[in-house]
Amino acid sequence: MPSYILAFDVTHYSISSEFLAQSCKIIHQLFENNEFPYKDTEAKICILTYDTMIHYYAIKGSNKQPKMIVGADLPSSLPLPLEEILCDFSDAKSNVLSLLETLPKCFSSNSLPDKSSCLIDLIKNMELILKDANAKVVILQAAQLHQEQAI
Repeated sequence: MPSYILAFDVTHYSISSEFLAQSCKIIHQLFENNEFPYKDTEAKICILTYDTMIHYYAIKGSNKQPKMIVGADLPSSLPLPLEEILCDFSDAKSNVLSLLETLPKCFSSNSLPDKSSCLIDLIKNMELILKDANAKVVILQAAQLHQEQAI
């Protein structure tokens, strides 16, 4: 069964350039119109956001609303069980759509400099998710990487 990890840049540039809002809107439309995950009712989904820290979301369908957990430091294990953040899309669809609608508002006052983005740490941290899930990763990155952030 396919899994998808969507990681959204929520740095100041992503907010001020409307990149986050437009990305969320497009992904929301794809999900709402059942165009992604493409006609696959058994797909699993994980949504992450990042600026200076990685934000994990518990989006299980049994939750009344998505819950954000901030990974302040790079943990040696995930802050939540994998099944909390990588959920059956069909069960969690309403929470996923709700989260995509609220992300731009949630981070609208983010003024953290783009230079402090933890994109590289996010990529390294993906190994914790990917080791237990055969997932496709989509990173929605707005800000340009700086020399000292190169992999």
